[in-house]
Amino acid sequence: MKKINLLIILLGCLSLTTKAETYVLDLQKSIEIAKEKSYEMLSLKEDLIISQYNLKLATSKFKTHVDMQLKTPQHTEGLEEFKDTSGVTMYYMNRQQSNEAILTINQPLPTDGNLFVRSNVSATKELRDNQRSSRMSTSLNLTQPLDALYGYNEIRSSYKIAKLDYERSQKQLKRAELNLNYSVSNAFYRLLSVQKAMEISKLNLERQQEAFEIATQKYKAGLIKEVDALQMEVDLAEARNSYDMAQINQTSAQNAFKELIGLEFLDSVVI
Repeated sequence: MKKINLLIILLGCLSLTTKAETYVLDLQKSIEIAKEKSYEMLSLKEDLIISQYNLKLATSKFKTHVDMQLKTPQHTEGLEEFKDTSGVTMYYMNRQQSNEAILTINQPLPTDGNLFVRSNVSATKELRDNQRSSRMSTSLNLTQPLDALYGYNEIRSSYKIAKLDYERSQKQLKRAELNLNYSVSNAFYRLLSVQKAMEISKLNLERQQEAFEIATQKYKAGLIKEVDALQMEVDLAEARNSYDMAQINQTSAQNAFKELIGLEFLDSVVI
């Protein structure tokens, strides 16, 4: 009994957290929802975003890059030897504090090489006598893999591959949209068809039920033969079976339609 109560509570919590919605749809709204919620479209859109980022990354490799490196202040201490004019050796404690910064401006080349300027600035302070000194050096450098001039060029190849991936993702998304329009249209009209078939089956069942009741009264009154009454009963059973099958077909078509356009299983669709 406790297990049954626990199951009821869990089902109740699930029903509260899962809110079913009702969608009143025409063909255009169905296609719009499918483009927004269907798994295939969501997956292809993510692929397009990834390929777009990869293309931006490949393009950025052609741009100038500026890097700044700041080293933490360095403090050094040590004994220094000093000889005066009389030849007497003296020792004193030397303390220094130094700072250094390195600026690098790098320009990648289409030939897979790099042209970069590097500047180094350093400053040193003698703590003993409070003297300061600074130094600055700048160098212009060029690196060029020789095999890239006649063989594999990484920077160009990476860009071409990223561009092709992006264009392919765009085409796949466009093709999927066209296919989705066709698939949703087919599913929409199939659902509409089975709904109409169910309505016709229901009307036929009601007519057969009415005809069966009339035939039963006539048979009891001796106005028709037993075989005619039995035939009406068979017709009623066939009409009921057709209506049951129409309901099953309608439920199946509706579930397939909801799955195609990306709706939840508990959602309702009215077309």
